Amino acid sequence: MSLLKDLVCALLLLVIAYQDFKYRAVWWFLFPALAVAFLFPGLPAHFPLPIEEIAFNLGFIFSQLILLWFYVSIKQRSFVNIVNTHIGMGDILFLVAICFAFSIVNLLFFYITGLLLVLSSVIMVKFITGKEVKHVPLAGGLAVVLAGWLIAKNILFLDFFKDPLLNNFLR
Repeated sequence: MSLLKDLVCALLLLVIAYQDFKYRAVWWFLFPALAVAFLFPGLPAHFPLPIEEIAFNLGFIFSQLILLWFYVSIKQRSFVNIVNTHIGMGDILFLVAICFAFSIVNLLFFYITGLLLVLSSVIMVKFITGKEVKHVPLAGGLAVVLAGWLIAKNILFLDFFKDPLLNNFLR
């Protein structure tokens, strides 16, 4: 059942990545579908549902968005709507959807490493092509990273809802 769940999640992630890279837009219903795919097939393994961890993850993501809004508003000296000007709605929905996939520590680890990998990729594309990158496909890039994590999860028999995932990599 876990492998089937991961295959469904990987398929959704690849569709998200394809749409974000090709069209710079993603069908909105893919994000709730991804959250449901992360959450419900794993209920027997993670019962009772780790509501506190999911709530903390959502709080962390929303605090990041509030800090981004605050930073941009101060920089431009007026209140700014950051959605679709500084961060896409698809990016926000993707970040919300992944809150259902990880424990607190694993979300922080994925978030930091994912952002660094996406940023590094954008810098490499800019360096190789010589063109300025106007729009970063954040949801698509993070979807590719997460698909890679799902492969590693199944090869190494890891559980994203248990914090030893990070401890295993640090040994």
